[in-house]
Amino acid sequence: MLHRQGFTLIEIIVVVIIISITIAFFSPNFNTSNQQARAAAAQNNLLAIYTAQQNYNNNNDAYCIAACNSLPSINTNLSLNIQDDGTYSYSCAGNTCTATRSSGAPVLTLTLNLPVQLKSGASSNPLCTPVGNFGCP
Repeated sequence: MLHRQGFTLIEIIVVVIIISITIAFFSPNFNTSNQQARAAAAQNNLLAIYTAQQNYNNNNDAYCIAACNSLPSINTNLSLNIQDDGTYSYSCAGNTCTATRSSGAPVLTLTLNLPVQLKSGASSNPLCTPVGNFGCP
């Protein structure tokens, strides 16, 4: 009587193929969900920047523009603590603060337009302008 121990090469290949197909099926969905979550986080960060810009304007009669051209300067000048995960770079120029996807596809830019007016008549509704396949959360 023969006792067979272990698996044959064919059985191992079949299992590897099934696992590979399963990973290939779920991988694109995971990447899309991950990108959407990071886009939502970038939008939330822009809303925090918008609120901090309003506070800065109330205290200084101007928005933090030239001094807020990178995330470290935004955090310092606007008293924020936005964490840099390397996905987006943040900057303010003119009346616009932007979160731009640093690398990888799709390139996504969320733009938050600051009101041009100072103190009186400032708009309380920030605008989000998405580029790419993602909408504003």
